[in-house]
Amino acid sequence: MRLCFISNPNISHTRRWIGWFARHGHQTILLADVPVKEPWQDIRVIDLSKSFYAPIVRFPIWSLWLRRFLCQWQPDVLHAHRVNSAGWLAASSGFHPYIVTAWGSDVFVQPQRSTIARWLARYTLGQADLVTVNSEAMGRRTVSLGARELKVRNVQLGIEMDVFNPQDLTGQQNSSLRARLSIPENAPLVLCPRAISPIYNIDVILESIPRVRQKFPAVVFAFIVYNVDQAYKERLDGMVSNLGLAESIRWLSPIRQRGGLAELYHLSDVVVSVPSSDGTPVSVLEAMACGRPMVCSDLPTLREFIHSGENGWMVPVGDSFTLADAIVRCLDNPGAARKLGLKASQVVAETNNYEENMQYMESLYYQLVRPEKR
Repeated sequence: MRLCFISNPNISHTRRWIGWFARHGHQTILLADVPVKEPWQDIRVIDLSKSFYAPIVRFPIWSLWLRRFLCQWQPDVLHAHRVNSAGWLAASSGFHPYIVTAWGSDVFVQPQRSTIARWLARYTLGQADLVTVNSEAMGRRTVSLGARELKVRNVQLGIEMDVFNPQDLTGQQNSSLRARLSIPENAPLVLCPRAISPIYNIDVILESIPRVRQKFPAVVFAFIVYNVDQAYKERLDGMVSNLGLAESIRWLSPIRQRGGLAELYHLSDVVVSVPSSDGTPVSVLEAMACGRPMVCSDLPTLREFIHSGENGWMVPVGDSFTLADAIVRCLDNPGAARKLGLKASQVVAETNNYEENMQYMESLYYQLVRPEKR
């Protein structure tokens, strides 16, 4: 098949999704709706920002360009990742079959910001021949915004189970990684793999640290620094200084290699993700697949695969005290935490296998294309 995607080129989810179809013999092309930061290998990428990139008015100009491009390249399927931006473009092209994949904030947060944003979401979802989501809650949300219920399918971004699994690090690997990250040998490690953005409530995690340190003075909290909201990061730096947390914090550079990310999960004693809104976050599923005990926000999308006290812990959004208590509970009883993590790994293996979900998506593409392509 000839598959045309519109998506953010700088997100690992985009690379993993498109990469699978390219490796399996499909002709793929990516239209980048934000500036490309890193080059792609073996996949043609058209950076729309290089032709025109101005607030608001870029969309009608890109839409005209897209109509001409699709007429020339003649893909079998047009697939937009995210209802906003990429989805708006795809819907405005008038091309069919057209698919849109919701990612989370694009349906849970963005449409609430204005009447125009809500109308655009309804238009985008209503025009789609297929809408893919990664949770039942997200599916219900897209239907409430105008998607046709019969056109909604649950497709996970998926986890590479050959990379992310419960196999622990060796003692040497553990020591080497701790030394590289300046984490003391016996210090408990709490990892937050979410972006440095207000929606992920990194400030709430910082507020929880003094309470955790009362029981575990040597604890280290690590944060991966990517997709940074600079004003928010400055606020976080101020909190670290005011709370006297510098010795307990590690700001880590993004890890590009999947294996390296799995090692970081394995090094962690607890993984924390406490956003105000979420879809089905791949980082959480990766940590679960690695057998790590998770502490997550109590959100409808997360309740579909995390059952508090059985395969992880859920805490109210914005509650730093309950968050701290959940972290202490995991650190205080590593045996019980290990059992939670192993149950979590089983859930991911059964429902979020990357290869199986991409094969399912491939079958959905074939259902939409011309009969001779099937």
